[in-house]
Amino acid sequence: PMRWIVCGGARSGSAIHSDPVGAAWNALVVGRKRWVVLPPPQVMAQMVSTPVFEMLQLDAYDGDHQGIMSWYVDVYRKICARKEVAQLVLWEGVQEAGETVYIPEHWMHGVLNLEPTLAVTENFVAKPRAHVLCP
Repeated sequence: PMRWIVCGGARSGSAIHSDPVGAAWNALVVGRKRWVVLPPPQVMAQMVSTPVFEMLQLDAYDGDHQGIMSWYVDVYRKICARKEVAQLVLWEGVQEAGETVYIPEHWMHGVLNLEPTLAVTENFVAKPRAHVLCP
């Protein structure tokens, strides 16, 4: 497992991404985080048009590194207004101190810290899949 202690100020966070290894959990000790969790890219590509798929990925939008706050304000609102996104399996919510969020393997996610935060997070590979990384 890979485990970290992470902290961030209000309006900081992480861009939309999928973790390179396994699933993850995030236990929030202090603060509040706003999460967007999306299916794996190969699933999304079959569910929505290419322009919407590209807008969901921060890297396609973030040529000038405006970051996760701008993505929420400028892009996410426009995406949610599109009819085809209604069929997309998407989870959005606010994590409060004392709560833990689980992210399945390959699922994309982004986080916006709503206030200063402190969390513990870990990536792990379930035992049935361990042979993929450690043959």
